Amino acid sequence: MSMADIFQDVGYNNLSATLGSSLPDGDGFAVLQVEAGVNFVPDANNAEFAGKTFQDLSDTPSAGASGHATFVGQYFYGLTSSMSPAVTDIAILGANPFLFEFLKSGTSSSPEQTARRIANNSWVGDYLSNSNGEVLMLATSNLLRRLEWVIDRDEFIQVVAPDNSISNTRPLLTTVYNVITAGRTDANHLSTVAEVDAIHVTGRPAIHLVVPQSSTSRAAPYVSSAAVLLVEAAHANASWSDGSTSNRAGSVIYNAERSETIKAALMAGASRFTNNTSSTANIDDYRVAAANQTDNGLDWRYGAGQLNINNSYAILAAGEQTSIQEGGSTTLSYTGFDYMPRFGGRRGSDAVAEYNLGTASGNQFFTASLVWNLDVDGDSGGFFNSTAVLRNLNLYLVDTTAGANTVVASSLSGIDNTENIFFELIAGHDYQVRVERSGANFEWDYSLAWQATDFVDSDGDGLFDHLDSDILDPCVPTSFVAACALDSDGDGLTNFQEGEAANTDGDLVLDYLDSNITDTDGDGLVDQLDVANDDPCVPNTFVSVCDTDSDGDGFTDFEEGATTDTDNDGELDYLESNTLDDDGDGVSNQLDAWSDDICLPDESQCSFNVPFISVFGQTLLAISLLFLSRRHFRSS
Repeated sequence: MSMADIFQDVGYNNLSATLGSSLPDGDGFAVLQVEAGVNFVPDANNAEFAGKTFQDLSDTPSAGASGHATFVGQYFYGLTSSMSPAVTDIAILGANPFLFEFLKSGTSSSPEQTARRIANNSWVGDYLSNSNGEVLMLATSNLLRRLEWVIDRDEFIQVVAPDNSISNTRPLLTTVYNVITAGRTDANHLSTVAEVDAIHVTGRPAIHLVVPQSSTSRAAPYVSSAAVLLVEAAHANASWSDGSTSNRAGSVIYNAERSETIKAALMAGASRFTNNTSSTANIDDYRVAAANQTDNGLDWRYGAGQLNINNSYAILAAGEQTSIQEGGSTTLSYTGFDYMPRFGGRRGSDAVAEYNLGTASGNQFFTASLVWNLDVDGDSGGFFNSTAVLRNLNLYLVDTTAGANTVVASSLSGIDNTENIFFELIAGHDYQVRVERSGANFEWDYSLAWQATDFVDSDGDGLFDHLDSDILDPCVPTSFVAACALDSDGDGLTNFQEGEAANTDGDLVLDYLDSNITDTDGDGLVDQLDVANDDPCVPNTFVSVCDTDSDGDGFTDFEEGATTDTDNDGELDYLESNTLDDDGDGVSNQLDAWSDDICLPDESQCSFNVPFISVFGQTLLAISLLFLSRRHFRSS
């Protein structure tokens, strides 16, 4: 597979073309890679890792290099295969050391702290169990809550891979609320999370994003690499944010690089329709069927859609834009984000947040993702308190045109920590995004990211992808478009050129099915101009292949000619027999201008009878002649 192809598919090439030398690359960024097995470190001698430093943090070091860890590392921070090739500081942990040494699962101590900001977890795990194989549900629950707390408290972003089995329900680590889960664009992966406790319930979608890869282990590091790029850019551009915090390691974290913001930007920026070059897997029916629609506005198969780093970067670069309630502008941009540090109605915090977007230009999709972390009490003076609360927020898109207040889209799940909207904007309408608290007052933080993107016509057939049953074939759903080269009758003219309804010869066959180079009946007229291309005598009997003999004289019309009139009698030869002699004068009709007169053209064929004149008649005749003679004389 060409890395350039997948870079195109996930928006990296477009971002690179836009930013040029300003493109973030992970320079100076420290990351963590977690791998399963006793061999869990990448092959440090791989050419993609030249100049990089690896540190195995496990108490029991890896027994050797892992092929799996190597290709994950290539996509995460490799010199040519990743979007963050300048990452040089890589820490490695085995899955067990990560769970029990770093998170300190099974102890009362709080998890370790680190200045690293991104971890990739291309592994899956079942419930914790004892030596007898008995499931330890409480221990599993405590483990999940430890990771929830580390993500929220230290802004330590965790990208995880779900199981490649659709039906498998392993809880580690997809059941964790605060992670970012990366699936496959072909949707061959886990679709829903496993149940662990009263908070970590089943029925939630397992997928946040997808990547066109053959396994979830390969998909996750692309999302991790994208997260590196976004965090680096957000940290380098402090002006994008209105505030900051710090983690336990003392690192300054701006609002645009918080775990909730990065997750929201990745989800809101994801592509809901794709035209991949690195894979035949594509998204072309996002949330079309009710069976694929989750309660929180996602698609069970694809989550928010396919990773698009170009879109996600644009969301952060548009800058933080606060709600009206927090003093923000009355009209914001159709691209942007907001981090709300205090929300929920408690202690004077807002219970509603409104973001006026202004007037839509049309032919655009609007996406918005609201993300908040699970609230875990966590560190209490060195003792870890696993008490957790899931806040409940709702997300709405409201049409405010001409003073209206009409909800046109909403996301209202009661068991998720993301709410998402995907909506087709109407040109000339005004819209507002609204966040509301659900239930009793609370005080918690959230990040909201949004973006309007233009419709796309991938195959150039004049039909936008979301309305096109095949976004890669310009001949579907119709071949009568300029972009389609289909030539149904093989005559060198496309269906589009010949026209959908054109019927030149007026027969029952339309031109695009009626060849203009084929002459089926051999009458010298191409099918497209021939009203009966299976009959050589239609529309003309004066062709050599037609044996019509209109006058029945043994000569075809073609042989006698279309305009020949041998006897110049006004009747053409092919209608006038050269074997019949209607007047019996020995001259055939075709040569006899007077075929009804025996005396013509040959008088010898006639016998005349001289009539007898009486005496009285003779006398009258003599008188008449004498009279005429006198008139003639007098006149002279």
